[in-house]
Amino acid sequence: MVCFHLLLLVVLPQDLAITSSGQRIPCGSDAAIGDLQVKSPFGIINCPTDPVSGLVDTAAERALLRKMRNNNFSAWAQRCNQRGLLSELTTALTISEADQLSVEQISLLMELVRQWGYRIDPLPARLSNEERIELAWDLLGKADLAQGALLCGRLLEEIGGPGASPKRRLGLADLRRGLRTKSISTQCAAAVLAAHQQEADMFRPLTAFSLEDPNKLVRAECADAMLVLSRDESISQWAMALLRGAKGSYREIAAEHLGNSEADAALPVLMVAVAAARREPGSFFFSGRQISLVTDFDVEVAGAAAIANPITTVLTEGTMLEVRIISTSVSRAAMRALRRLSGENPGEREEDWLEWWRERKMGL
Repeated sequence: MVCFHLLLLVVLPQDLAITSSGQRIPCGSDAAIGDLQVKSPFGIINCPTDPVSGLVDTAAERALLRKMRNNNFSAWAQRCNQRGLLSELTTALTISEADQLSVEQISLLMELVRQWGYRIDPLPARLSNEERIELAWDLLGKADLAQGALLCGRLLEEIGGPGASPKRRLGLADLRRGLRTKSISTQCAAAVLAAHQQEADMFRPLTAFSLEDPNKLVRAECADAMLVLSRDESISQWAMALLRGAKGSYREIAAEHLGNSEADAALPVLMVAVAAARREPGSFFFSGRQISLVTDFDVEVAGAAAIANPITTVLTEGTMLEVRIISTSVSRAAMRALRRLSGENPGEREEDWLEWWRERKMGL
């Protein structure tokens, strides 16, 4: 029976190996100076050109850093990552710990653990690349958040980019099934890998799951994947969901995604939702673009091509939406999103934000 190191994620404080280049990597009790391959509780870490030059006990450092966690979680997580304290990150992702964290904090932890997955190999070395991808994908179904993040990082390392051969990719059918599964680890990995492989055909299912999945973490991972695939199309889809969504909950979620998008194009969309809370039914919103084309030059009038006035044609493409009546909860969600996106807080009322928008447009 093959025993995978991956199954031992929640560990007691352990020694840490320092390589000759100064990198800090988790290690087991059998690590020794000069090792070119380190066995950690999470898997094998190969360092063929960077041998282990020292071993340290990190118990005191862990205890000191834990005092920082409640005051500045992000700084604590980044510091643990830099110092090679991977077990601190994985322990924080256990069910008992993760229940006390926000989605943003869990997402940060998962991203940091994923980065370790690139280096840590929990899979049998004898397997071919295709078999390793298949095994890692199968293991995701029974993985918790920490295990899932490590496996996802391993898959990102094993899978080629958008131009890789089919044998070094996950198929669309696998990714779609991954989104539909009950395993949160698999759902999150499917979203991340769809973006990694630049699977444009996954955009529609990602859109649906970004709005409809009951798990907030899955919705956030799908939204992040959408932004990687197409930022403009993501803003457009969430704009339609916010302004024309059939359910109030979907509209609030769309506002949240727009607030997290870091896209200036999301500002006017959110302002439409705020303004719509005070409008009569029948208001419209246009989402699109104008393209000016120089089709000819008025040479006869100018007498010389060099000074001729260009004849331009303006093409307009986009969607005109009739804005549904915005509920108070949706309007508040839009204002929360505006605070996050703009970094401003003019007030709690729609009127405050409308005045802020007028001043912004006037350049005050």
